[in-house]
Amino acid sequence: MGGAVLGMLNSEIMEFMVEVNSAMTRDQIWNSTTRFFASKGLKTVSFFDLKSKNSVFHSTLPDWWLKYYLDQGYAEVDSLLDYCSSNMRVKPAGIEFIECRGKLSAKQRQIICDVSEVGAKAGFTCTSRERGPDGMAVWAIFGDMKAQDMEHLWAEQGEVLKLATHLSYNAMQKLTNGQTTPDPKPLEQEYLRHLIGGLSPKEATFHISFRPHEANFHLSMARRKLASNSNDQLVAKALAQKVIGL
Repeated sequence: MGGAVLGMLNSEIMEFMVEVNSAMTRDQIWNSTTRFFASKGLKTVSFFDLKSKNSVFHSTLPDWWLKYYLDQGYAEVDSLLDYCSSNMRVKPAGIEFIECRGKLSAKQRQIICDVSEVGAKAGFTCTSRERGPDGMAVWAIFGDMKAQDMEHLWAEQGEVLKLATHLSYNAMQKLTNGQTTPDPKPLEQEYLRHLIGGLSPKEATFHISFRPHEANFHLSMARRKLASNSNDQLVAKALAQKVIGL
């Protein structure tokens, strides 16, 4: 790698490091990370931080695909996490490298074929925390490209790509260590019960004497705290159950 190219990459990764380390939220870190990989042609990024408590799954995969993944029972048989956890080495992944995965069942091969239809054709997996009693943390990063294009990208920028995953993971850990998501407060729970019962937001507001701006605040807080209802969180729980045996 030429000196000019190496200098450019060093500058780029330094800028990325500053950006994620100065982020105030996990969402900001995630957005910075996905932008970084998208600039390399790797637009499909998934991060699994599987723990006995508070498992996290972030992905740029469309929500409809994650629902399909759950509905098909793919989380119970997906070989991706076993493939990642066999050792700490970065490994090729995607349909373009399917023969590298060893023996796969028909359903496991189908998962790889299905996800390739949404742009995850060639990429790599990278482990940030080895599999242990409290789960594991891994990345699966793909582009809509051929094997030779991915191999060329890795030859040119592989160390930078790997370093970016670790920088992002470390930045997330700094924000999340010791933090838990609080349960909705009683007023937030009551407001949600009225909405679930069929009342409009205006009617629910009247029932518990909220002013409109207060209702909006409590609803937004409740939604944030109940984010585990999202497909991302359902995937995280399903995969954590497979990995940790919850």
